[in-house]
Amino acid sequence: MQRWLRLTLAVVFFLLGIVGLVVPLMPQLLFFAISAILVAPDFPPARRLVKWIFSRWPKLQRALPRRLRAVASQDEGPAKTARR
Repeated sequence: MQRWLRLTLAVVFFLLGIVGLVVPLMPQLLFFAISAILVAPDFPPARRLVKWIFSRWPKLQRALPRRLRAVASQDEGPAKTARR
């Protein structure tokens, strides 16, 4: 999925989660979780959150499509180096 489309969908799901906080019939936690999964490849704190969620509830990881499961298996990226 293209990066801009994934980030746009993440924003839409995040906004739906905020609407879900106000409207009692909408499941806000689901929308916030989908948003975190979509943002995870580009945002390291979200990636760590998704990895923690998948380690805590492994059945959730098996229930997701393969592309979204790949988010949890990505590495942390290049190590930060100190400036001299």
